[in-house]
Amino acid sequence: MAIPSRLYGDNLVTTADNESVMQRKMALNQEQSMGKYGFDYYNDTSAHAGPFCAIQACEATIVASMSGQDISITNMTLAAGQLLMGQIDSVTLTSGSIVAYNSSN
Repeated sequence: MAIPSRLYGDNLVTTADNESVMQRKMALNQEQSMGKYGFDYYNDTSAHAGPFCAIQACEATIVASMSGQDISITNMTLAAGQLLMGQIDSVTLTSGSIVAYNSSN
């Protein structure tokens, strides 16, 4: 379902929102965090463009780089099962594999 940007903007809940808009934004954010837009599996060293709302390591993984809103990571080691959440624009692996959860379709 497309969200009219004039009504909901960027889905961020603000103090300017009335209660019904706030509840709708929170519901949409929860749906997104539960994988509403699917996921992609990556096990290579290519750069992968988002937007992603989370990545989860399927095995011990080294992230060569990851960037997004207030995110700038290089050479980070993730344990199997470790989950990183945020507004992720791109991710590149050195080794290992991840599931990247899409934040839009």
